[in-house]
Amino acid sequence: MLGFSRQVLIVLILSFLMVSWASVPQTQTSQRGMRLPVVDLNALVLKAVQRMPKGGGYATSRKALNRLCFEAITHDKVRQNLRLRPDRAKPSFCSSACYMVFLLTLRQWEQAIQMRLPEDVWLYLAPSPEQHDGKGAWGRANANGPGLAKWAHDLGFGINFTDLAKAKPGDFLKIFWTTEIGAREFGHFVVFLGCTRESATGETKIKFWSSNMNEGYGCKEVPLSSCKRMIFTRLTQPARLTRWKHLPEIDTWLQSLLNKRITERNMLKACGISNRRP
Repeated sequence: MLGFSRQVLIVLILSFLMVSWASVPQTQTSQRGMRLPVVDLNALVLKAVQRMPKGGGYATSRKALNRLCFEAITHDKVRQNLRLRPDRAKPSFCSSACYMVFLLTLRQWEQAIQMRLPEDVWLYLAPSPEQHDGKGAWGRANANGPGLAKWAHDLGFGINFTDLAKAKPGDFLKIFWTTEIGAREFGHFVVFLGCTRESATGETKIKFWSSNMNEGYGCKEVPLSSCKRMIFTRLTQPARLTRWKHLPEIDTWLQSLLNKRITERNMLKACGISNRRP
């Protein structure tokens, strides 16, 4: 009888330890060797989208850029980060909309892991009208070509891919409406929401959120056939933004795309993408 009680006790202890171990959050290692809880960052991106205003108009004017840089995103000296007020970024444009979502996602990630990025990282992330393509954080995210994708690859805070089958809602997406990349490109920067299929025609459509022409902030669907190229960027390691000092102030490769045309192969290589779309 005593032996049976010991066996039961051992089973109970082992069961308790297994349950306790399973309840511990998954962790990842930050750049400084700290173990951080793994967070569903795509879910946070979608949550950030929900916090964004609707409409507000679309414009690529200096006025729209100034409102983003001086009214919607400002330095909070008390909290040692950035104060984010999306409702003040009107009118807007696609990259300004997605950049605001990117920053809101970082703020939510901080809350989820109960830690803060250093103030110098937030100051690095603050956009400025003087940050032209390739310069600083905003100049990289706003650049022609795969701006965010190149930046994410260089710092390691995200992964890039072109396969639509691997895409998940909450991925950032650069759509190219033509085959041109760089100086003559025509594209759109969005948050991917998924795909739909027309029952009558069988046509696949891409659904996304961004600042869209005429309306401003909102969701939209376009035929997949209208997307000549696509690069997805998934936020995976926000803590690696602390590496920003290792980057040159200006990414000359992105800067060159203002006046230079490049091939798809060149672009994929720069973004760390080995696979090519068929």
